[in-house]
Amino acid sequence: MLAVTPAITSLGTNTGLSSGFTTGFSGFGAGVPGASILPIGLLNFEGQLANGNASLDWSTSFEAGSKGFTVERSYDGGHFEDVGYVAAAGNSYTPRKYFFTDPFIPQDNNYYRLRQSDLDGKFTYSKVILIKNTGARNPFTVLANPFTDQLDIIFGHAPSGNVQVRLLDMAGKEIMRQSAVQPGNRMHIDLSRRPLSAGAYLLEIRLNEQTFVEKLLRK
Repeated sequence: MLAVTPAITSLGTNTGLSSGFTTGFSGFGAGVPGASILPIGLLNFEGQLANGNASLDWSTSFEAGSKGFTVERSYDGGHFEDVGYVAAAGNSYTPRKYFFTDPFIPQDNNYYRLRQSDLDGKFTYSKVILIKNTGARNPFTVLANPFTDQLDIIFGHAPSGNVQVRLLDMAGKEIMRQSAVQPGNRMHIDLSRRPLSAGAYLLEIRLNEQTFVEKLLRK
């Protein structure tokens, strides 16, 4: 078999390969040295609010050595965190659809993206989509519930004044109190020095002359 290096040309928005073969009609092929086949063809990535949950779906046209999709969420469009994982097909030459539901969506603006990883360790990101939730019950969310030894509170809109946070047991006894003035969009509370037993607690947040209460679970 004769090996040659093809010439790379442009065909509109596509790429063309051309090469000349001068000996016989035996098997031949053309390729670009060092180039690799795209591991996945992501057709679309969409999401919507459904019954208070973020319902995400996406599809692929083909997959070659794909491992899975990590779903990432952000409340400010800049700082993302992992919220779920969906295994990929690995190898597929027919269209496939994927679905993921995130039940933790109390903010006004909720940004999502996919981190698609391959079996060889490489990964790529999808576009970022926005799901709006104008009917949010609370103007904040706790990133981890059940929690362990810390609380990270994300506000849909940065509070303009003083924010007071209290952690109560189910009988209403105060366990912790912390306040901050204009904390921005995030408030971190360290509970590592407080020996909390596993069970249910109440998180009370007072801001803008309003009080909000959310039930939390301690692992």
